[in-house]
Amino acid sequence: MKLIQKYTDEYYASIEEIRNDFDVAGSHLILDEIEKYRNQFRIYFNFHGQRISIVLTAKIEELMHRHMKHHDDFLHPMIQIFMLRNEPDKCLKCLQRYHLSEKYLQTFDYIYSFEEDITKSFLEWLEHLEHHSLMKVINYEHKMSFLTKKQQIFYEHEAQTYFDIETYQNKLHVSYETARLHLSRMCDLGILGCHKIGKKHVYKGVL
Repeated sequence: MKLIQKYTDEYYASIEEIRNDFDVAGSHLILDEIEKYRNQFRIYFNFHGQRISIVLTAKIEELMHRHMKHHDDFLHPMIQIFMLRNEPDKCLKCLQRYHLSEKYLQTFDYIYSFEEDITKSFLEWLEHLEHHSLMKVINYEHKMSFLTKKQQIFYEHEAQTYFDIETYQNKLHVSYETARLHLSRMCDLGILGCHKIGKKHVYKGVL
């Protein structure tokens, strides 16, 4: 991996950290090359009158999409939530707008630096979420929010053991085709696993 990519893709280093790794004479050239590489993935936006930038590295894109894959906004919802972390009321409204768990508010339990380039602190938060004890709860609640109340009850009581389409069809009183579509959707959401036993397809919850 090239040096300019190492400090961005393998580990996102701050300008100060990069300077500390090189002598004063050589750091200028290295920094210029690193910034040129980062600017390919950098976006700018304004927040409270301040110009903010973030480098959308592959790692950041991957971690953000684990929380929300599809959105129509210029700024990914996770970036919006992070920027509003010190304004709980606005942050809560943002979470509600995107149907995300209010428990995200509990993940800001240590100080994140606030600077013009938020890439490093934002990435730290996303990685913090990955290891946070609430992550499984947040992930579960977010995925379950796509189900109807009846589907949620069925999932909690019936989907912990193997079941077939007919079982789902009878429990929810829907047609076979509707049952098949529902189960296919749950598989796409990653809350059901589909298995083939003999000639029959059966399902089981994975959360």
